This record gives sequence, C-alpha cells and structure tokens, in this order.
Amino acid sequence: MGDNRWTPLFAAYVSKLKRGSNGWWNGFCPLHENPDTSKTPSFGFNGRSGGWRCQGCGESGNAYQFLARMENRPFDRDRAEDVQWARSVLRERFPAIGLGHSYGRGRRHSGGTLSAAEIEAAAALAQLRKEMQGE
Repeated sequence: MGDNRWTPLFAAYVSKLKRGSNGWWNGFCPLHENPDTSKTPSFGFNGRSGGWRCQGCGESGNAYQFLARMENRPFDRDRAEDVQWARSVLRERFPAIGLGHSYGRGRRHSGGTLSAAEIEAAAALAQLRKEMQGE
C-alpha cells in the first residue's frame, strides 16, 4: 500500500500541501488556519493510514472523522450508519482511494498507490472547486 492513498481526500481541503517524511504531509489546518494570513502550517496527515492531527487546535482523528468534520457532520466510528455514509462519500468523490470491504480496528483496506500526477490532479480539482465557490 502506498504512502499517498488518502492524499486526495486531504488535498481537497488542506491548503499548501508539502510532503514530509514517513508518509506524512503538512499544510494549513482547514479547521482554523487561513493560508493567506497564517505563516506556519500546523496540520499534518499520514497519506498511508489517513491519520491526521493539528498542532495548532489540537484536533486529530482518522480519515473518516476528517471527512465528517469537513462536511460539518457528526461521526461515530462505532455507528454503522456513520461509517456507511463516509464510505459512500469517499467512493463517490475519491474513487482513487480504493476502499476495501472492511473498516475498523486491526483491519486493512485494499487499494493501490497513487501517482504524483493523480495527487496533483486532486489538488488542482480541489483548488478549482474552492475558486468556483468564491473562497
């Protein structure tokens, strides 16, 4: 499984992404930072696992929780309806993530590695969406 699996999801919401080390990426936190006025990004996510954290606001979680936060929706990983919603949205908007049939503690997802071109395309699409929404 590649280091970039979850990157399209985060690239859709996190500004000014830069590759870090050990599968981590850094950018400006979409929960509280304005990339036009903030100087140092405080948000990081792991492209391989989907885990994320912000050193600025202290928020953290997994990819499903991140999606729910960005969609302004509550999420409980133990509620089947919430997991089903997240998986449905991810399959529709981010098919390159390649979700398998299982989710939860100790289980692995099946999926492929994303190329640099696919990551750039996801970031460009996210930027276009932001521009179209007037952000």
